[in-house]
Amino acid sequence: MAGLGKQIAELESHLGEVSGNLAEIHAVMAPFLARYQDNILHYYDNLVQIQRELADLRAEHGDLTAVLPGQAVSPLDRFTDQNLSVDEQYARRWQGKKSPRLDKPQNLSPATPEIKQLYARVVAHVHPDLSITSSELTGRKRLLNQANHAYVQRDEALLKRMAESCCAPSIMPAIVTEKTVKKQQMRVQQLEMLITKIEGQYFDLRYGLPAKIKAYAEMAWAEEKRDLIGELSAEIRQRLQEAQLELTTLRRRP
Repeated sequence: MAGLGKQIAELESHLGEVSGNLAEIHAVMAPFLARYQDNILHYYDNLVQIQRELADLRAEHGDLTAVLPGQAVSPLDRFTDQNLSVDEQYARRWQGKKSPRLDKPQNLSPATPEIKQLYARVVAHVHPDLSITSSELTGRKRLLNQANHAYVQRDEALLKRMAESCCAPSIMPAIVTEKTVKKQQMRVQQLEMLITKIEGQYFDLRYGLPAKIKAYAEMAWAEEKRDLIGELSAEIRQRLQEAQLELTTLRRRP
């Protein structure tokens, strides 16, 4: 039982570390992600849906090449070409001479050990994915957002108040039973799964498609004063309009 308790304490500390990394990169990416969502993903998601419908209709009209599910063809393809390096992707489209640099948190003072400990303690108690019942989710999401904001702002006082108000100290059961052991083992599994999930979310934000496009957009503006997000949005909307016209035409065919 003592071994499980130590393992849980280590996992909770690691959870605080990876959650803090995610909170920091999300704070950096948030302004860009809002524009990316409104100007690109909104139209891209519609394009995906329509091109899937087109594939089905083409198959109904005897186009054997459309038997497989439709795949969206859009200006984003040039950023997801797995056969090209980041440098090659950028050079092919923008003729850039320097590698785009992926974002990392800036203008943040290092978190003190005390802030890290307080934040880890709060996250381990309030993270929504550790909820036992669905009714806990809303309150836990609010608390996690508050903790993330406090961590990014390095607000030790607020984190301390949160830790004191919502985080009861862990007390090892006086009598070890099969039930208490299973409960601790389940806690270990929950923490391990959550850490893996958060690490994946961090990697996507740090190195995934949004991060790449953000880096390219910053370089395009710095070197050519070109609004990459605006250009991509216009291209995707044009492709969407063409797909909608084709869909209307196919629907009218007997």
